[in-house]
Amino acid sequence: MKFSLSILFLVFTLSAQTGFSQTNNDHIISLKQVTGGVGGSCLGMCGYFTAEIKVKNISYSKKVGISYRILGRDGNPLPLDLAPWYVAQGRYVPGSLNDHGEEIWKVEFQTGASRNFKMEFALFYENEGVTYWNNNSMKNYKWDNEAREMLVP
Repeated sequence: MKFSLSILFLVFTLSAQTGFSQTNNDHIISLKQVTGGVGGSCLGMCGYFTAEIKVKNISYSKKVGISYRILGRDGNPLPLDLAPWYVAQGRYVPGSLNDHGEEIWKVEFQTGASRNFKMEFALFYENEGVTYWNNNSMKNYKWDNEAREMLVP
């Protein structure tokens, strides 16, 4: 019995971490803007990624960010041992709270991948013990840093 509970817990934890099977919450968390480029501390060899995320201000204490992984050159996922999922935390953009009770959070990071990377990602918003996900209607968002554009899933 203990063994099967451990397996069940492991499966639940993995599902909860990636969260891509959950319902979209566009009215609570949405993607506002994505940019990328080349540069940073890698002497022009690495890419960088920035996403602006709009969230409903439900309470003061919250975590906002993305769960992402780097894709192969063809835009398809690599095996999980070569391209695991990562989490990038966002930071609040001061003064962004609007009259509708929405605020902007920014996620920025530099990849260790080449500057012409492709990636897929989903947005998350943790608030008062609940995690809201926006995964582009279960298709994940996809970004091509070489073309500097979102990919159509």
